[in-house]
Amino acid sequence: MSNSRLTVGVLAGLTALAPLAIDTYLPAFPAMEMDLHTSTAHVQQSLTFYLLPYALMTLFHGAISDAIGRLTTIRWGLSLFILASIGCALAPNIETLWACRVLQGLSAGAGNVVARAWCVICIRVYKHKKSWRPYKCCLPLPRL
Repeated sequence: MSNSRLTVGVLAGLTALAPLAIDTYLPAFPAMEMDLHTSTAHVQQSLTFYLLPYALMTLFHGAISDAIGRLTTIRWGLSLFILASIGCALAPNIETLWACRVLQGLSAGAGNVVARAWCVICIRVYKHKKSWRPYKCCLPLPRL
């Protein structure tokens, strides 16, 4: 596998991480109600507890990556996201789930924002060469 194809795969995966954190747990709402002994409304609020920090941090991840570097931003974001995901999976009650979903929301945008910025930079750098085409395909991929 060529280096550019691997890079495109990683960037597409980072871009898809945030939507995946929503889509994969929505079908589990009824099971979460029973396991956490809570109401439907409380489980639905966990989506809000994810989306609000995600939307807020989307405004700041670009500036953070400019200040501390793209790779560092992705590393910290992914590390926090993985820890928060483990916390969500092991949450004994709805309040713990809410807290972990907030942490997921704060960190999920790092991969998304930085990966998109990286794709745009790669397209600009390789614009006059054939090697730029794979990078262009990673921008719309998560929407599929």
